[in-house]
Amino acid sequence: MPDRGWEDRRFQSDDRLFLLLRKPAENLLAEPQPGGWVLVREGWPDSASRDVVMRRFLGRDERADYAGRNPNVQRTWLLGRIAAKDAVRDLLWRGGAGRAFPVEVSVANEDGGRPTVAAPTDADVRVSIAHTAGLGVALAADGGDVGIDIEVVEPRPASFEAATFTDAERALLADQVGSGADRDRVLTTWWAAKEAAAKAAGTGMQGRPRDFEVTEVRGSHLLVAGRWIDTAAVPGPAGTDQDAHVVAWTATDHPTSEEP
Repeated sequence: MPDRGWEDRRFQSDDRLFLLLRKPAENLLAEPQPGGWVLVREGWPDSASRDVVMRRFLGRDERADYAGRNPNVQRTWLLGRIAAKDAVRDLLWRGGAGRAFPVEVSVANEDGGRPTVAAPTDADVRVSIAHTAGLGVALAADGGDVGIDIEVVEPRPASFEAATFTDAERALLADQVGSGADRDRVLTTWWAAKEAAAKAAGTGMQGRPRDFEVTEVRGSHLLVAGRWIDTAAVPGPAGTDQDAHVVAWTATDHPTSEEP
C-alpha cells in the first residue's frame, strides 16, 4: 500500500487515567486523600501521552500558557493544574454538585502568584497548589484561605536550620528528634508546614521563614504562626519508599488537647 503519512503511537495509561479519558466529567485523575487534599502522580512520561492528558484538562487560554513554557516546566505546571482542577471538582462533588469537566474549572494566578479559580458554582472556592518532580498536590475550600506544600525528604545542612528556624523553634526541634534520617524528615516536614502557612496567609514566605514560627507540635499537627497545619508522608505505590515526600496543608479541624 502507498505511504499515506500515518504514524503509529502507543500512549501510556493506568486505571485512573483510562477512566478519566473515557468519562472526564465523572472521574478524577488525582487521588483524594484524608484531610481533603488530592494527589496526582505523573503516569504519562512521554510527550505524546502528556499531550493527550493536557487536552482533557486545559482550556484554550490555559493551553496557550502551557505552550509558552519550556518542556521541563510544562510537566510540573501541568501536574499542579490537574491537581487544582481535581481538588475543586472533588470539593464540588462532596457538596452535592453534578458532573463537571476539568476544562469547566479554570485556574489562573494573581500578580503575586496566588492561584485563583473560576468554576461552575456560586461558592467562593479557593485553592492552593504545590508540585515536585512527578507529583502534584492541591487543596480546595469554600470561603476559607488554604495552603499546601510538598517537599522531598533529604538531608539539610546546619546553615539551613540557622537561617530557617528561630531559637525557640530549634529548642522545640531538639525535643522532637535526634540526628540522622528522623531529623531529615522532621526538618523537611516543618519547612513544608511553614510554606503551607505562608501560602494560606496569601503572602508566601518572601524569604522570611522565621516569620512563620512553629510554636506547638501535637503528633502530625503543627501550630505555625497561629494556624494549625496537618502533615503526612505521601502514600507511595507498593514496594516504594513512602517517606520520600511529605505534604503539609492547612487543617480543617484543630487537634484535641489529648492528642500526643
